[in-house]
Amino acid sequence: MKKFFACFAFASLFSSSLFAAPIEVLKIERFDGAKFMGTDFIPAKYRISLQVNWQKNSGYAREQLLEDIRYGMSLYRQCDLALEELVVVDFETKKRLEEMDNKFRKNKKLVNKLPHLLEGPTVYFVRDLEAFGKKKDKYHYTKPSAYAFSAKEVRKDEERKPLLNSTWFAAKELMDPKYWKGRDRSYSVIAHELGHLLFNDGHFKGVKNLMAARVGNLNSFIPPALCQKLLDSPLIQ
Repeated sequence: MKKFFACFAFASLFSSSLFAAPIEVLKIERFDGAKFMGTDFIPAKYRISLQVNWQKNSGYAREQLLEDIRYGMSLYRQCDLALEELVVVDFETKKRLEEMDNKFRKNKKLVNKLPHLLEGPTVYFVRDLEAFGKKKDKYHYTKPSAYAFSAKEVRKDEERKPLLNSTWFAAKELMDPKYWKGRDRSYSVIAHELGHLLFNDGHFKGVKNLMAARVGNLNSFIPPALCQKLLDSPLIQ
């Protein structure tokens, strides 16, 4: 895999009374989007820049994550969307993100501690995620695998404003074979969660598609009606 920008690494230790465990940034790597996808140029109507923050001690292999990103972005060619630039930030922390409320305090602290290098969606790939919602709430998850904070979602709750246009993945759950049971092999959870940000919407009903709510209806297809929503997305270049 060719890299357009030279990779550079540095170590920086952050500590705070708010974060019992320090966060250490290990490496920042930049990729030209087309070269990351394996070509010199991708003609496209729309373009997007993406930052991925990967927790090294999450248990999920970095190269596997890059392959997942590459495949997920390839699905958006259905919408004439191409990756312009990718930045990957490697970090470590022993702090768990699990909480049993919907304040997302620990997520917000992590957002504030890591560098923001691009205008566009930010992917956080961590070891585990907090559960949120009350037990009687239909949105309660005891072991969430992924979630996204679109503009539509953030408008519902001011507590989530610092998390705008970020999407979060729990390596612990995604590495569990039970998570993939019943899911179509063409499906990409990364593309799905990014879809919530790009389309600024929830799930898409009807035909089997990338943004379906039911596991059995998930696949790689992006309906043209969803692609049309990119016209209104502030995340698109």
